[in-house]
Amino acid sequence: MVIWFGRSCYDVYRSEFRNMPPEHHYAKIMQHKMKLVKNPNSRTNFTVYEGSQLLELIKIGPGDKIVHYEHVHEPPVLNTLPQCIYEDESCYVVDKPAGVPVHPVKNYFYNTVMSLIYNERPDLEPLYPVHRLDKVTSGVLMFCKDQTTVSLFKQMMRNKSVAKTYLARVSGVFPERTQCDDPIVYIYGARKEVKQFEPAKTVFAKLFYDSITDESVIECHPISGFPHQIRIHLRNLGFPIIQDYLYRDKYTEVFRQRSEVTSEYLDSLYMRSMKQRQSMESMENCKCPECQTTLYKDPSPQSLAIKLHSLRYSLWNEDTNKQWKFETQIPSWAKPSH
Repeated sequence: MVIWFGRSCYDVYRSEFRNMPPEHHYAKIMQHKMKLVKNPNSRTNFTVYEGSQLLELIKIGPGDKIVHYEHVHEPPVLNTLPQCIYEDESCYVVDKPAGVPVHPVKNYFYNTVMSLIYNERPDLEPLYPVHRLDKVTSGVLMFCKDQTTVSLFKQMMRNKSVAKTYLARVSGVFPERTQCDDPIVYIYGARKEVKQFEPAKTVFAKLFYDSITDESVIECHPISGFPHQIRIHLRNLGFPIIQDYLYRDKYTEVFRQRSEVTSEYLDSLYMRSMKQRQSMESMENCKCPECQTTLYKDPSPQSLAIKLHSLRYSLWNEDTNKQWKFETQIPSWAKPSH
């Protein structure tokens, strides 16, 4: 990155990677777990700098390579592997388990759907995801084996040559049929920002009502495709998804009075969210002896999964009339109990 040029590794790390204190980066440098390689593409004319040289003396320049060894912890996920439901020479489609992110993101690298697939089937690497599912959502997840096919599938998605069917279990007696056209609002507490995206449309149909639990199982058909769209629309309709702790009663005041959201409120919202997440994920007073990071709890299955399942994706190519249909089994929570 250009903004790193002319600066030492220590200066860059303590200012750009503030998730760890400066003392942590200093220790890594002095333990020779960080190296700066000049002219790294040459087999014979490269130079490696490490140790105290990286504190101030040696500066980063164009083409340099930083090698950094870091001891990290990943949050645990459910012990369920993605199951292949379709494969041909260009596509690979799985039934994604809930509680596992699709690809490496934030604190996750090995505990992801893609890493789990590659571990079982190294011959499939690389795969190209056609779409995303939330970490807590299960169901149909499409990958392609080459960039040409993934471009075709994504174009069909953009052209709305796709029909998506999800199943959800919600609180209360749901109407027979309804739809929600609310714009999707995202709250970025760290950036002190509220963004609104529209139009967004989801069509819903009730499958059955369970009077014992006072819960309904419904079909959801998202016409547009914004992240968290189904979860937000059901919350806005007053029927939050079971076990969806992110949207059950959270941020309700923001949506009721969007015009009155202040910078100070977003600050407090961000801090509250961070504290809740840390409380749910971390073990208080239990730290790793090597890196002193607070260790993650073994989460309950309920905290890693919500009652939302991607049941079916149907796509069609209007130029060739070719069609694809991918469908999983119905999850047990979406079946009548009697």
